[in-house]
Amino acid sequence: MSNPLNVFISYSVHDTGLVDGLAAHLSPHATTRFWQQDKVPGLEAWPLIYSWIDAADLVVVVLTGATLSRGISVGTEVGYARKAGKRIIPLVAPEVPKGELGCLEGITYIRLDYDNPAATFAQLHSAIAHYKTAKAEQSQALVLVGLAVLGLFAFSRD
Repeated sequence: MSNPLNVFISYSVHDTGLVDGLAAHLSPHATTRFWQQDKVPGLEAWPLIYSWIDAADLVVVVLTGATLSRGISVGTEVGYARKAGKRIIPLVAPEVPKGELGCLEGITYIRLDYDNPAATFAQLHSAIAHYKTAKAEQSQALVLVGLAVLGLFAFSRD
């Protein structure tokens, strides 16, 4: 069995219930990190959050009306993830106008369906499975290139 992906979830604290359900859905496929679940009393918040983003394979951003009204932290997390070159998958609620995507502008997103969250989670699972397959293929290609370089090096020494 392969290692699970590491997923950081960025969200507004007003959406903690939704994020708990999201994390439960992801748990068979990924290790999740998010503030309400993983905060450590006594530690500096931002270095801890940045370490979670650094370790993440993917960053899932839950963008709702609550995020728009108080989304400075989410914007900071997304900016850090973009700078780190992380794959970002936004889940955008229906109340969020297209023109209000902010730092997520231009990133293909999944529409969050409050009436049928299972459909949203299925789309997210599909996106994660696609990413995991691509990552495995990329790793395999790197191994083959490495073996080819070693072979060339070994033959060049003769």
